[in-house]
Amino acid sequence: MEDANPGRVYLYPEGAFYKAYQKSAWLLCTRVHPFKVSARELKGLEGPLLSVGFPQSSLDKFSAGYQVAENTSGGGYKQLIFNELIDFAPYEEWRKGFVAQPRASGRDTSFNSLPVYGAVYRIAVEATEMASRLGRNYRYSLGEDIRLVTKRALLSVTLAGKGEDRELNVRKARLAMMDVELSLRLLSDLKALPDKRYVYFLEMAEDITRQLSNWERSLSKSKEGAGVPSPP
Repeated sequence: MEDANPGRVYLYPEGAFYKAYQKSAWLLCTRVHPFKVSARELKGLEGPLLSVGFPQSSLDKFSAGYQVAENTSGGGYKQLIFNELIDFAPYEEWRKGFVAQPRASGRDTSFNSLPVYGAVYRIAVEATEMASRLGRNYRYSLGEDIRLVTKRALLSVTLAGKGEDRELNVRKARLAMMDVELSLRLLSDLKALPDKRYVYFLEMAEDITRQLSNWERSLSKSKEGAGVPSPP
């Protein structure tokens, strides 16, 4: 159903919650509310299984302004219908920004299995989309700055993961994320970014900064243990 999704959200009742998966989850996060996304492995599925959920009692809150249709063919799910044609081109890039928790066996040790890589990839994709939706006054200034800086952070994390000047690139990525946080704050203070979207992006940026800071400290301690001085 999600592979053939025409541009609507399928909401499945699970206990006291409604859950949405894959394209439906993307639509909820990018059109309705910045929900926290769960990513997990599923046998036979290429890439992570993504899902979001909210209490069934909150349906009216999150469906306000949209048409809600009951499924008539059985299954008990609802459909949230948008009055617009949906371009799913950004969906795959968004999906790639999430890394499922690896299984105990067959663990992927490549650089793109690092949680921080997935987090930076995700914010780069979502920041690019967010920048394209800003008003003209900020789309090509602060919005473009955030887009370029998140891309630069992604490049630095990729290089660090491949072992190229690891400590230097981790530091570059951390400083880039601090730049992102400042730009987000400016957009919020200028009322160019809604409070919910500001909090959503800021929490992502702060989490990435914490992960990079921990990685940087770990690299520094490793060098100290080996008797190699860290760069000033």
